[in-house]
Amino acid sequence: MKKIFTIALIAILCFNSKWGTYAMEVSAKSAVLINADTNEVIFEKNPHEKMGMASTTKIMTAICAVEKGNLKDVVKISANAAGVEGSSMYLTEGEEFYLEDMLYGLMLNSGNDSAVAIAEHISGSTDKFVELMNSKAKELKAYNTSFKNPNGLDAEGHYTTAYDLAIISAYAMKNPTISEIVETKTKIVTTLKGEKKYLTNHNKLLKMYKGVRGIKTGYTKKSGRCLSGFAENESIKVIAVTLNAPDDWNDHIKMYNYGLENFTSLDVLDKNRKIDEIKITNSKTKSLLVFPSENFRKTVAVSELENYRIVYDYATEISAPVIRNQLLGKVNIYYRDELLKSVKILSDRNIEKCIEKKNFGEMFRLLCMLK
Repeated sequence: MKKIFTIALIAILCFNSKWGTYAMEVSAKSAVLINADTNEVIFEKNPHEKMGMASTTKIMTAICAVEKGNLKDVVKISANAAGVEGSSMYLTEGEEFYLEDMLYGLMLNSGNDSAVAIAEHISGSTDKFVELMNSKAKELKAYNTSFKNPNGLDAEGHYTTAYDLAIISAYAMKNPTISEIVETKTKIVTTLKGEKKYLTNHNKLLKMYKGVRGIKTGYTKKSGRCLSGFAENESIKVIAVTLNAPDDWNDHIKMYNYGLENFTSLDVLDKNRKIDEIKITNSKTKSLLVFPSENFRKTVAVSELENYRIVYDYATEISAPVIRNQLLGKVNIYYRDELLKSVKILSDRNIEKCIEKKNFGEMFRLLCMLK
């Protein structure tokens, strides 16, 4: 027996790349707005142009520090770190902090000194740490990004693109430690000797726009004003990035308004979420669960929701034996009459066929009668 039914995708999502060309005026030379869960582009302006990134560099510094270090590591400040120019956590040679507190200094105060201290602690030198940063960028498919230092001071060959920085930022915000740090407005940290330092987040949008939760500002005279931001509502999470943006706060507000008001996002299919429970015949096991073979997570303009539908086609009763990941049907997702995606429906486990027990007493009686 097969079960075929259709659901109009009023709450199921897909994305059409034409939305990325929405005509929005922003001051940034390069900008992008993406779905933070799927990296799909919602708005773009020169998104792949290589540009300076200033202190938004520190997003990758934080990623590498959290993934390679321990938050309770003790970081001792070197003369090299204490002497770094530019924005600062105001570190002094010989001071000691927990790595977690150094990350607050990195992301709130945008401490160039903190970035160098973290790099030296994690990798022994800034050069070795930069290798780690570039390796992570490639892992995240940020192929148009090159790091030369951990703090974002202008350097030859130190660049990113708005799109690359957006996918790096989206990855960072999936880390609970980083996401907690970057939405913190103020913080008091202490040295291991108990001396206090007061930190203030440079990201004004945390107070200016409801739903903003980070992530990093940046500025140098050469790179201009750079900003990566995260905002969310009940329907969607977005990352906005602007590079060389004289009016970056307003650029981001425009982008957030557009993304949060006009788009929505849900998991259409989740390979860890069951589709149904189906009956099993000729087995001690009476049922099994079926799952989609892959995730299908998409973004859709609210105005396009009614044009999507999902069609489930699968067996509701099968006979044993069954093997794990056995194909039992499919899910087809359509935009109007166009098939966008077909996903397999699979069994969740092996199920053996029930072996019939013979009644030897009855068989013996029948044999006697035949004689």
